[in-house]
Amino acid sequence: VTNFVNSSIEAFQTNEKYDFIYSIGTLGEYCVFNGDVLAKILYYLKPGGFLFFTIVDAESFANDEYVGRRKRILRYVLKMFPEKIRSRFDARALVIADWKDLFLTRSQVETVLAASPVPLKWELSKAKDSLHVHHICKVWRQA
Repeated sequence: VTNFVNSSIEAFQTNEKYDFIYSIGTLGEYCVFNGDVLAKILYYLKPGGFLFFTIVDAESFANDEYVGRRKRILRYVLKMFPEKIRSRFDARALVIADWKDLFLTRSQVETVLAASPVPLKWELSKAKDSLHVHHICKVWRQA
């Protein structure tokens, strides 16, 4: 049986445990990846289960993204509105640099994994897309 769960890790709650969990393009981009987040994910992963995720490599990030005039104006004007109004338009004004503080180096990813409250085995590799390099993270929760 395969269950597809579409949820933020912060809001997710269940009594189920999973054999396989994957997160592509969210950890380290839309959600911080740290020990607390890893512990919550591992809580839902069965012993012997497999976690697969990607994180943008902080060392590959170069802030050379072109931001057009319209987007620069929108970003400037949005700062003047209350959060309730601003949040309706924020996504249109975002640029990659808005996530750069969430990107991690290989060493930072390894530090989070090494501090896990449960025994893990992992493999890290890299892959490049059109914008930057991602860490490809394969993690096995030891039984």
